[in-house]
Amino acid sequence: MTGWGPADVVYLGALTPSDEVLLAPVDCAPGGGLASAPSAPPWALRGTRTAAVEVRGVFVPDAEVVVREPRAGWLRAYDLENADAQPAVFGQLRATADFLLAFEGYEDLGLRIADRATRLRAEAYALRDELPPGERPADRLRLRAESLDLAVRAAAACVAVAGGRAIPYGNTAGRLSREAQFHLIQAQTGGLKREVARLMLDGP
Repeated sequence: MTGWGPADVVYLGALTPSDEVLLAPVDCAPGGGLASAPSAPPWALRGTRTAAVEVRGVFVPDAEVVVREPRAGWLRAYDLENADAQPAVFGQLRATADFLLAFEGYEDLGLRIADRATRLRAEAYALRDELPPGERPADRLRLRAESLDLAVRAAAACVAVAGGRAIPYGNTAGRLSREAQFHLIQAQTGGLKREVARLMLDGP
C-alpha cells in the first residue's frame, strides 16, 4: 500500500464468491483491520511510504460499499480507462534523453530517443484528447505499450553508458531504470502485459 502511515482511509477491493467486485473505504487506524507486515524494501517508490499491509478480519457494512458490480464489467471499464499511455512515461523518456545527451559520443542516441518519444506522445495524446473515451482501444493500447518498451530500452542504454557507476543506489541511471520498470506495472492490464511482452521479443 502506498501512503501507509500518513493515510487515514484506503479503498479496499475484494472479489466475492459470486464473482462481483467490491470497493469500500477501510480505516487505517490501529484496530481497523489493516496492519503492516514484514517485507523487503521496495526497489521503487522509496519516498512514497509504500509497505506490505495485511487484511485481518475487516468488516464493512453494506451501506459503506461504494462499488458492487460483476467482475467482467468492471474489468472492461478498467481496461478502457487504462488503455492510454501515461504522461509520466514521457517525462521519464525526456529524462533518459537528457541523460544521454550529457555524455560525449551518445548525443545522437539521446536525440533519437527524444524524437521517437515526441512522436509517440503526439500520437497518444491526439487519441486521448480528440476522440471519445473508449474509441480505438487497440491503437491506444499499442501506443502505451510502445512508449513503455521505449522507456525500458532507453533506461537500459543509460545504465550501459553509466557502467558500474549505475550500481549504487541513488545513481541517476539506476533510478531511471527502476522508474521504467515501475511504469510496466502501474495500472497494468492483461492486454498491456501481452502487448509489452510481444514488443520485448519482436520489436515495434
